[in-house]
Amino acid sequence: MRKYLALNKKSIFREIKKSKPFFTQFFTVRHMDNESQLCIGIITSKKLGNAVFRNKCRRRMRSAIDLSLSTFQTEIKKNIVIVLKKESFNVKFSELFECVLSVFTKKFC
Repeated sequence: MRKYLALNKKSIFREIKKSKPFFTQFFTVRHMDNESQLCIGIITSKKLGNAVFRNKCRRRMRSAIDLSLSTFQTEIKKNIVIVLKKESFNVKFSELFECVLSVFTKKFC
């Protein structure tokens, strides 16, 4: 069961784009506060590949986020945008999960 909503409003993406980014080797994270609950948007550019490849990257990231959020006891109230890099697909899922978990613990808890 997902513990967050999908972020899909263009106006919120524009607001978050003004915030300071946090870079990792597999993705870039931008965030801002939200009063109600956690909303996450995942962006993959056309540079990554065709639609099938981009959707597979998004599914891997969503499952890594789901697993990492299941370890937290506190509730995160933020809007988060994750921009994937090509390296996120070529890596083992366990490494991607560790990277997502470390970002969530450092930045949001």
